[in-house]
Amino acid sequence: MILLGIVVLLVGVGAGAVTYLATAGRDGTIAVEALGFTRTASAIELAAYGLAAALVFCIGWALISAGLRRRGRVKRDERERARIDELERRASADRAESERRFEEAGRRDEDLRRRDDDLGRREKEVSLRHDRLDVREQQVASAEQALAHRRQEFEEQLRPSVADVVAGRAQGSVHDGTAEWVGPAPVPTVSAETREISTTASPDAVTEEMPRTSGEHRS
Repeated sequence: MILLGIVVLLVGVGAGAVTYLATAGRDGTIAVEALGFTRTASAIELAAYGLAAALVFCIGWALISAGLRRRGRVKRDERERARIDELERRASADRAESERRFEEAGRRDEDLRRRDDDLGRREKEVSLRHDRLDVREQQVASAEQALAHRRQEFEEQLRPSVADVVAGRAQGSVHDGTAEWVGPAPVPTVSAETREISTTASPDAVTEEMPRTSGEHRS
């Protein structure tokens, strides 16, 4: 565009120079009529008028071009501003969506941690309950062994002895195992320890202890 402007400027200067040289040597005036007006002027004056008209035309054309370029620039700026606003709006929407997803992820992590804590607490409760059951099973096994030992002693007390055979309370042979009571068999005394072992080793006591232990742990 700059090169084209220089060429047009040189052409205009050349045309002006040729017009001046062509009209400078002439004498006399020329009558010009236009739009009902009559003007008498020399050739050089008419050339000047022509140059002035061309200059005015060029200035008008330059103003029109400048206005069009300004309008085009304003439209481009508006389109660029609209594009930037759209990009900012999309960026804001993406940022809001990312923040929402981060918040949801945080809530999910919090729920998972809470569930893990609940699961760990329940596992501890179950482990403690199993430990108590193991302890109770050991106590029951020990009580059963003691009860079996006491039962054996009780059965031994029920068998007739040699003294009972000699005293006539029993008959038969103690060594052969055929000794038996003549009358009703005497009832041996049961100690308090034997009764406590029997009560502790009973299945009902174990069954009652398990819910009680669970209830104490829950409370």
